[in-house]
Amino acid sequence: MSSDAVQQALILAHQTDAEPPPALVRTGGLVNPKRVVLTLHRKGVRRFVIATGPEGERIRATLEGDPALASLELTWVDAPEATTAGAAIGAA
Repeated sequence: MSSDAVQQALILAHQTDAEPPPALVRTGGLVNPKRVVLTLHRKGVRRFVIATGPEGERIRATLEGDPALASLELTWVDAPEATTAGAAIGAA
């Protein structure tokens, strides 16, 4: 791995008022944020900041305690008042 490899990533798990929230939609059996984290981890990313909005607690509850993510550094930024993706990114 080169010294300039990306080692951290911001994952936007902000959601719209859709049900289920897009961050809880499954693709190939995995909820989307988990799929992104595992894919980036295989590419060398070590630290993940996950920014959420109004459904943050629900998204976090889905991912926390998952054995596949247990060894990874996940930092949660919950912005329940963020009504836009930009606001969730700003909170992160």
